[in-house]
Amino acid sequence: MIAGREERFATSETPILYVTQTIQIAKFPTVMKESTITLHVKLDDQHITEQIQWEADDLPEDVPQKADAFILSLWNSENKEALGIDLWTKKMMVSDMNIFVYQNLRKLADTYERATKEKEHADALREYAEQFAVLVKLK
Repeated sequence: MIAGREERFATSETPILYVTQTIQIAKFPTVMKESTITLHVKLDDQHITEQIQWEADDLPEDVPQKADAFILSLWNSENKEALGIDLWTKKMMVSDMNIFVYQNLRKLADTYERATKEKEHADALREYAEQFAVLVKLK
């Protein structure tokens, strides 16, 4: 519970992704090496996300890592559209979702600035992230 607010679960009326097996979502080639990141998503009988784990070839531990949520965005330059997968476990609390979204807004601003060198526009995203943090009472 945060500052006397009632905690509730972050929910979705309809599942966003149906996954019944391990999916390989990305390969990141480098000059000398390729790494594979794999997500494991366990669903309940209602197709609601119960558990998320991930692993990568180059992790120091050879054990799947736990996650409570993930956001994957892909850009299709031919169609000029973003494609995405957003998942979170049914036990994820709204307070944790607020932190997760805030941190992702900040990260998006950093990524945008690195990619475009447009500091002014990136700062506008950071400013919105701070407004969001105040709105959801993180600050």
